[in-house]
Amino acid sequence: MLPDFYKAKKKLRDFVLTYIQVAKKQYLGFLADVPEARFFEGHQRIIETEDGIIDKGGFHKAQSQIRINLKDFHSFSSKDFMIKVNQIAEDMAREQSRIVFEGIEEITKKAGRNIDAKKKPLTVELYLEMLEGLFISFDSKGKPLLPQVVTGSKEIAKKFIEINKEIDTNLKYKKRYKEIIQKKKMEWDEREASRKLVG
Repeated sequence: MLPDFYKAKKKLRDFVLTYIQVAKKQYLGFLADVPEARFFEGHQRIIETEDGIIDKGGFHKAQSQIRINLKDFHSFSSKDFMIKVNQIAEDMAREQSRIVFEGIEEITKKAGRNIDAKKKPLTVELYLEMLEGLFISFDSKGKPLLPQVVTGSKEIAKKFIEINKEIDTNLKYKKRYKEIIQKKKMEWDEREASRKLVG
């Protein structure tokens, strides 16, 4: 009878799972900063948005796997193994990102907060319209905590940089941007005040 090496296997498993969690956070980027909640039982989760919309839904499965051909096993090194483990972390991060962004799209549509550009090019006007439809938080010094832009296109990312420069240099856009931020600050202050009164 061959030895089972239970302790060695457990040690390796724990190391691999911890490594995947750490590596996955690197692949997730800013999404790694989103707070996590663990559910130990149940088949449904309920989320209440800032607008008071209640969203009920099930859980999504994010999974990955590695395949090692038996004919390659004799030459399979620890470096090859870690490449496979990294692939799992990347696959898991990609799947989690997809689930998050699909969820955001779904809930913003329900809340009437999505803006369809109808294939029009990204402009300062469209960007400012998007800001008007957002709930913006502020830090303790009153500075707006603007949302992070996520895009799969380098061209659109470059366009957002150009738009911010245009807002800084064009008096008309600068004025409208300030008006939007002032309005959002008032909304934030009102919300914080009502929260303190309730608390």
